[in-house]
Amino acid sequence: MRTNKVIKASIIEIIPTLIIAALGFIRTKVFISFLGSELNGYYQFIVQFVSYLFLAEAGFGTAISYKLYKPIAQKDEKKISEIYKGSLKIFRRIGILISGLVVLLALLMNFIIKSSMSTKIIVILSFILISLSNILSFFFYSRAYQSLYNANQEKYIASSIINFAKILSEIFVIIVTIYLKSLIAIAISMFLSKVLEEILFVIISKKRFKNLKVTKDTKEDLTASKMTSELIFNQIGYTVFNNIDTVVLMTFSPQGAIGVSIYTAYYYIHRFVINIIAKISTSILHVLGNVYATENKEKSKKVFDEYIIFTIIISIICGLLYYFGSRAFVNIWINKSEYIISNFCVSLFSLVLLLAILMEPLINVIAANGLFKKSKYFTLISSAVNLTLSIILAKKYGINGVLIATCIGYLLDIAFRSILVSKNLYIETKKSSIFIKYFLALLSFVGIIFLTSSFEKLFLNNINNYISFFISMSFAAVIILIITSVIFLIISPNARNLYKRCLKLIRK
Repeated sequence: MRTNKVIKASIIEIIPTLIIAALGFIRTKVFISFLGSELNGYYQFIVQFVSYLFLAEAGFGTAISYKLYKPIAQKDEKKISEIYKGSLKIFRRIGILISGLVVLLALLMNFIIKSSMSTKIIVILSFILISLSNILSFFFYSRAYQSLYNANQEKYIASSIINFAKILSEIFVIIVTIYLKSLIAIAISMFLSKVLEEILFVIISKKRFKNLKVTKDTKEDLTASKMTSELIFNQIGYTVFNNIDTVVLMTFSPQGAIGVSIYTAYYYIHRFVINIIAKISTSILHVLGNVYATENKEKSKKVFDEYIIFTIIISIICGLLYYFGSRAFVNIWINKSEYIISNFCVSLFSLVLLLAILMEPLINVIAANGLFKKSKYFTLISSAVNLTLSIILAKKYGINGVLIATCIGYLLDIAFRSILVSKNLYIETKKSSIFIKYFLALLSFVGIIFLTSSFEKLFLNNINNYISFFISMSFAAVIILIITSVIFLIISPNARNLYKRCLKLIRK
């Protein structure tokens, strides 16, 4: 039953994600063509900079979902209403705090942006508008409703609403860019799209949770807010790993906004893959939360072991496909010589992708068990190492430097989280066993890249249109999938268990 829910949620989320990604590729091409590489770089910088505002949220939504697992499993409507009402109050307080941070960060951007005063004004005003569009959800209801959907293993419903609004937003932004060629007009269109999203969310969610009874007499359960002091370190770590590179490149790299534009072209492909994996992983997270709340340790360990082996297989396949195809795709997509990075650089991008996917089971099992306090210092140390090395290496090596720093940061965080999971959840497992699995996967991946670099160059030099690209990549995907699956079926009992599970679902 749980497996079916994961599959249902994943399929419902992946299809619109693919549509949004396709529109995103079109949007990036349109931005570069109609705004230029410099303004596209500033737009990407704004989007990443906005993410720092939401450190104030400190993962409160995750804490709410964690608090809701048990009352939802027990069908305790009173407790659910209390937690929901408390979450509304905290989210609105956070919204006020973030609004203040918008002003402070806007002032800070004046010193970071290296351009004319007119460009600075355009970028800062666009930053404020895009920030406000993201703040809306804190003052209304969608944040609290999302926690209810997540804990109830119905994230696909919330995602369907959000994805529908995103599709409309992407189309709107593309049209605005082509006809108005204005960054501020783009920011306004994004704001209007968010307003539509909030309205849709409230209408649909009120019908879905019609039994949710919140009155003046309902108590406000604010206990989830106590977790935020622990979650904020995890939130900082996540933000640094996923959003620091563009800020560092803009501030410290000699390439500035142009370098950001080149980096984000490849990073967009990276995020596309990660988003697909995350849609599956997030569904698994809420299943894990339910398993750990209701099942024994042996059952939960079996689920987690299969999850790890699934992630290792997927990370190797996705990493290799990214390595073989990303430069060839960017060459067709952007069609500008300055966007073709070195083979070494694309190897680093693919390695970062592998490590990011490998992190998913560790992040999710820690979240499912509420081990935020024990993981907060690990995340903070890894993030600090990543940030420090990124600043040092970006000055001399540019994009390569920040990617090397990100790889080192990921390795540290994976090592720390592997030890934490083994120690606190699976006492009988050696503390290093999870990390050893990951480390062997990493070494194998690096070895394969080293041996197949000539094939990557063949892809770059011989694929010059979308049809040949998709045919070649589809063929490569089938070959890599077969070889990887066969190897793991031979060497891993967990892979065989996973294979049997998949066969049962197919037969149903």
